[in-house]
Amino acid sequence: MLAGLLVGVWPALRVSNTASMAAELHDEWRASSSGAQRQRAAQSLVIAQVSLVAVLLLAAAGLTLKEFLAFAAGCRSGSIRVEF
Repeated sequence: MLAGLLVGVWPALRVSNTASMAAELHDEWRASSSGAQRQRAAQSLVIAQVSLVAVLLLAAAGLTLKEFLAFAAGCRSGSIRVEF
């Protein structure tokens, strides 16, 4: 847990001056995205990524629901027996 905390906090401590970082990123974005084609391509990639994540989440939710319903049906039929 400590390693995870250090890995997460270390970059934040290294970049503690957020105002200069935001200005640098803004200037870099403006310089690198001079054309409208690049902006459209970037927006298309973001849309594709969000769509893919949504499809994966829906598939995972569907599989989880399917397994839960199968488990509930097994509990009702008496095939699963719980003893204490």
